[in-house]
Amino acid sequence: MPAVPTAATALSISPPPGRRLAWLAVALTLLALWFVKLPDRLLTHPDEGRYAEIPREMVATGDWVTPRLNGFAYLQKPPLQYWATAAAYEAFGVSEWTARLWTALTGLAAVLVTAFAGRRLLGPSAGLLGAAALAASPYFVVMSGLNTLDMGVSLFLSSAVFAYLLSRQAATAAAGRGWMLVAWGAMALAVLSKGLIGVALPLGTLVVYAAWHRDAGALARLHWLPGLALFGALAAPWFVLAARANPGFLEFFFLHEHFQRFTSTVHNRAGPVWYFLPILALAAGPWLVALGEGALRAWRARPAGRAVSARRFLLVWCAVVFVFFSLSQSKLPAYLLPIVPAAALLAGDALAAGTRRSVLALTVGTMVFGVLTFVANEVLEDRNLGVLTSIYEAFSVWTESGSMLLVVVAGVALYWIDRTHPRRLSLALLAACYVSMSLGLVGYGQLAPTRSGASFARTIERLGPPDAPVYSVNMYDQTLPFYLRRPVTVVAFTGELEPGIRADPGRQVPTLADFEARWESAGAAFAVLPPDTFEALRRAGLPMVLVAEEPKKVLVRKPPG
Repeated sequence: MPAVPTAATALSISPPPGRRLAWLAVALTLLALWFVKLPDRLLTHPDEGRYAEIPREMVATGDWVTPRLNGFAYLQKPPLQYWATAAAYEAFGVSEWTARLWTALTGLAAVLVTAFAGRRLLGPSAGLLGAAALAASPYFVVMSGLNTLDMGVSLFLSSAVFAYLLSRQAATAAAGRGWMLVAWGAMALAVLSKGLIGVALPLGTLVVYAAWHRDAGALARLHWLPGLALFGALAAPWFVLAARANPGFLEFFFLHEHFQRFTSTVHNRAGPVWYFLPILALAAGPWLVALGEGALRAWRARPAGRAVSARRFLLVWCAVVFVFFSLSQSKLPAYLLPIVPAAALLAGDALAAGTRRSVLALTVGTMVFGVLTFVANEVLEDRNLGVLTSIYEAFSVWTESGSMLLVVVAGVALYWIDRTHPRRLSLALLAACYVSMSLGLVGYGQLAPTRSGASFARTIERLGPPDAPVYSVNMYDQTLPFYLRRPVTVVAFTGELEPGIRADPGRQVPTLADFEARWESAGAAFAVLPPDTFEALRRAGLPMVLVAEEPKKVLVRKPPG
């Protein structure tokens, strides 16, 4: 049995010249797979519909200062992603893939930034394997194909952290100042993506690191004056314009959407303090053990003199974000996404050591993850027997194929574990994880119709006149306005539209009684409502014709005159 090369004779991950063309073909195939998951999949409720509709209304109204959702002012989040998506709509048209383009591009940029920063901070192998681990993260791959705000803010927060560390390792004062300005710019873009966490979390991490090491020098060379000037020039203008256009905006945005969200359950998103532990396990997936080893290496990496330890700083960053959101009274799974690039880099640092133990742990982790995803898919299919059976069976074709790929590749890796260099084997395992998760996300297109209003929108367009009012009663499907290409009239419902409804109450029908009166006097009209509300109104004698139904909602029309 051939011996594994020693550290002195370790094989380079870079291929010989004769193999570069094949490696390039593989890289291009993996890159294409990154974008294959964007089109041909309906937008789903709630996030994808919401963050596709807001920029559509920007384009339709020409108002790029006040974001609107279903015609109501929607000032809960800053507009950077809305602007980017609206620009994509203007350039390429309104569609599912243009709605998801920003998320995919920022996700891919996060992989590239992790590779670049990892190479500079921890070495070439750590950078490459860290980027591969990020692309193989089950949670990261899925989120890169869903239209939410979290991928963009993750890119900019990670870029700010990496740029700070690069500034501290810069060879010249000019280079250090340049990287620190990149950090300030990235924080400004993070603020424009999702609010004050864009600056609070990086600066909070810096304070915690300095306090842990009793090193005030870690707070030096931040270039406050040019940094704050750049930060203000990028982040401030929209807040000024939005405040002028919307009285009370600043109080609502900073007090309600930040302080109250963190300290209370006003948004009904509470969770236990351990809420993010399973999310972290899912984010790491097959490289969970490598993450633990990388975290241990970071813990032991004492800084030399006044230098800032990149490994320890990345560990502190992960810990600060994890603890911050664990203590928050508002929790959603995607909140943990900003630490995944740094966590992947720590895992890549451990895998870059090239030990048999690390690649064996990754191999076993890959096989276990494949088995678990297969079992989870079977449980999901069994729980949805009935009208959704065929849909989940079609979904299973993709997910089970991905699961079996992991098991087979892990089995082959066990055979090759003493026959090739561990770093190359780690790279192959991570690539297989990436392909597997991408297949699962492509297959999710089979389930998307069950969480989308697209079919109802097509039915409305086929049956009714173009100007027929559409009522959304006791519910609000976030995707319906996008597919109708126009707002709907909400009835007896507020939800997250409540601040906008309060500012413009005339656009809402407040009660079912008001809706019944309006429905009786209307000509052609449609309504989407929960099945129980439909049954109650039907028993009350309201004239309605059922034209389509799904498990959680039905579509009715006003009978012809």
